[in-house]
Amino acid sequence: MYHSALRRITSVLRYSILRRMSSSRKEHLDVTAGQFRHDLVSGAEVVDKRLISPTVYGLTLKVEDPNFGFHAGQWVDFCIPGTNLVGGYSMCSAPDQLRMEGTLELAVKRSSWPPAVWIHQQCRVGSRVTLKAGGNFFFHPAPQDPARPLLLVAGGVGINPLVSILRHCRHLRAESRRTGAGYVPRPVELLYSARSRHELIFRDTIARMADEGLVTANLFVTGNGVPVDDTSCHRQTGACPARTWSRPWPGWAAPRSVTCAGPAPWWRPSRGVCSAGSG
Repeated sequence: MYHSALRRITSVLRYSILRRMSSSRKEHLDVTAGQFRHDLVSGAEVVDKRLISPTVYGLTLKVEDPNFGFHAGQWVDFCIPGTNLVGGYSMCSAPDQLRMEGTLELAVKRSSWPPAVWIHQQCRVGSRVTLKAGGNFFFHPAPQDPARPLLLVAGGVGINPLVSILRHCRHLRAESRRTGAGYVPRPVELLYSARSRHELIFRDTIARMADEGLVTANLFVTGNGVPVDDTSCHRQTGACPARTWSRPWPGWAAPRSVTCAGPAPWWRPSRGVCSAGSG
């Protein structure tokens, strides 16, 4: 099974190189061509598919190879069976879930991009795919590392890798309390915006983490439809939150590490602020 998966992803990578020579469209393999990838390739089976917002499907995948792994914040090359299509999706689950249960989770927004079309329209429980994890951006502190405040800023499904980081922080905190040793994460600040209240996926998960004292969260809706009496999120005019999250919020610590994830038109105007706030 391993050699079959390896041949498949090698074939797909060769296809991507040839396609890049004749196409100007930027796909996942184009954008991430120079980024770090783990050596291991594994098959995986879809064991759950659920609608988590009007436009986002959540997938749970059972990974075949027990040695397959990733760091919080990374993505997978998602190779679709019988095609040369490769999606790139950030995990929204924590690495410890993969170690303990052998599963990882993705959240995929509806779009006209062929891999997303396949996931929304053709993917079923029992569907099989091939995975390879990678990405230069991740949160993987060593036990002896000093804890530093984190500011996480997400737009839309850019919340996926940041929820993975939050879940990993929760795991690290639980382990440090259980063992009396290891990395102890500082409380995290989160700013998260979406077009509608319904598209604030993982809202309940974030609320539970806030109740646990793990994160201070400010949620923003950039469109209409926020009830006047809804105090759980803010109304934000305009898609880019840079002018909002560049100002101090109560409880913010400094200096802090800043991580920004979301669609390119959303985060590009924020790069200067992100750099200035990263400390």
